[in-house]
Amino acid sequence: MTLPSWSSILALLQILLVGYGTCLLCRFKPSSLGLRGLAVVWTGGTLVVGLVLLWAGLMESLQLAVWMVGGLSVLSLAGAVTLSWLRRAHPSPPSPLGSPVLVGTLMIVAAWLVVGWAQFNEVPLRGDEKDIWAARAELAREAGGFGEEYREALHPRRALVYHPDYPALNPLLLLWMSVSGGEDVGTQVRWPIQLFDLCALLYLAGVLRRTLRPGPTALLTAGAFLTTWYLLPTCGADRMVALGALMATDGAVCVLTGRERGRAPLCSGLLLMAASKHEGTALAIVLVLAMVIAQLVARPRPRPSPGSAGAITVAFLLTAAVVAGTWQWNQASGIENDLVQSTRQSTGPSPVSMAAGRAGLLLRRFAGGFLLSAESSALLLLLAVTATAVAIREWRRTDVLLPALVALGGTAAFLLVFAMTPRRMEWHWDTAGSRVLSQLNLVAAAWAGAALARAGLARSD
Repeated sequence: MTLPSWSSILALLQILLVGYGTCLLCRFKPSSLGLRGLAVVWTGGTLVVGLVLLWAGLMESLQLAVWMVGGLSVLSLAGAVTLSWLRRAHPSPPSPLGSPVLVGTLMIVAAWLVVGWAQFNEVPLRGDEKDIWAARAELAREAGGFGEEYREALHPRRALVYHPDYPALNPLLLLWMSVSGGEDVGTQVRWPIQLFDLCALLYLAGVLRRTLRPGPTALLTAGAFLTTWYLLPTCGADRMVALGALMATDGAVCVLTGRERGRAPLCSGLLLMAASKHEGTALAIVLVLAMVIAQLVARPRPRPSPGSAGAITVAFLLTAAVVAGTWQWNQASGIENDLVQSTRQSTGPSPVSMAAGRAGLLLRRFAGGFLLSAESSALLLLLAVTATAVAIREWRRTDVLLPALVALGGTAAFLLVFAMTPRRMEWHWDTAGSRVLSQLNLVAAAWAGAALARAGLARSD
């Protein structure tokens, strides 16, 4: 069993400190979110460290990023110590973590996750983990940054990297561990990616325990992870999108219902989705539409707090900037998404006619390979729909309606991509179908939890 080296632990702690410092700078108190706070801190840290590393790489001086992040970590630590001293002078009563059942379940599942992470570090990088994510980190380290040598290596005619057009956060974090932790890409570099899993575990539990009884909360949280999360030892870019979707959806529910604490999860979740995979951009668009529909349909009518419109606008503008930056980089580097390129060059039937002809087969694959498969979906969509049907009078509640719209709208969007793919649909589904759709599992779990609470399993306190 391989555990992180001391240099790797230091690199991880720097991400955590930078994330905490970012929260302080934004005047946000992570502890106000309880179990959900770690996800906001960790996401903020990864985004800032990734941005610093990207800038230093464009300057072709990766070592500069090490010094900059080190300086930011020291400043963040100083801020944390100062804040702790001030709190000692003005103590506030601690908030309870939760019931013993929930805490015990989370400890067991978290311990199991840590054992899984350590075991996966003994498996050589392979598949997408090796050819998509780690390959870009290796190229950047060998090239000393993201200059001409790196861009030339990314060009499709070199065929050194699969899908070089994908957003950059995952390989940037692998590169950070390689540069700062002194590790070869392929040994312990996957730790910052997999720590998103622990954040997702705690965030989902925090969302569910807000309204649901401890027992169902523990079962839903554990079930979502034990059945879907560790089938393959991958870097988990799909799971980064899953966490981002959960955070953004939960943040949107909080913002629409007038809770100030939803702004940070909404913004950090949107940015995490857009910076992780292209599917995150599609889910951001789905979330926009879901928020508009919820504002019109939900009852009681959502009443956002003053200033929420500005916060929502800023969050989506920052997300659009990430998407635009990715597209601009790809265009400048001569990189294009393979599906878009294949569609443009195709001389066969139009995507619409192909989708119509594939609808039946795709729905059968979706039902058998995902919806009814406990290993892929944990049956969360079925549970959510069933619970909503039981509490049918409550379906227009914002906490039920919004995650339902995101889960169902995102599923429809992903299925449309598979239906219109210029490639052989069976192959495309077998290689990516259930994996991509699993990005919505956590949102489906949040939907199921809200519906179950409305169906009679709500917390008594």
